[in-house]
Amino acid sequence: MKRIMYSAMALFLIPAAAAFAISMYVGVVEGKITDEAGAPLKGAKIVLTLKPADSKEDKAPENCEEQAKKKGSQSASSGSNGQYKFVAVRPGVYNICFGLEGHQPQWKQSEIKQSVTNTFNVTLKKPAPAKDQTQTSENP
Repeated sequence: MKRIMYSAMALFLIPAAAAFAISMYVGVVEGKITDEAGAPLKGAKIVLTLKPADSKEDKAPENCEEQAKKKGSQSASSGSNGQYKFVAVRPGVYNICFGLEGHQPQWKQSEIKQSVTNTFNVTLKKPAPAKDQTQTSENP
């Protein structure tokens, strides 16, 4: 009977210990996406891309779709409350893109550290209306 009890305990403790050990070597990225009024935005795309150590690239991507195509990218979408979360993110410097159709994308670069929860709350803005380019001429 003791053997069965010890075996059952081991079946539960070993995976828990392994999960704890892994969590010590990775970081978490989470946050909330809102509009300018503070309302949560559902369906916003968040893309994490590990920046290669030898990369000098600091140019913001045109959109999150462009960044999502890069090797090693991770993507998530915000839920109905605007929140998102990435777990088990390897430590390193990441380019992070936040976007939603009809809004201007935002881009951040941040170092993700192990055993740390990194929070990025972002407000996405609608693009400014285009100015009327029509020129008028006055008659003298």
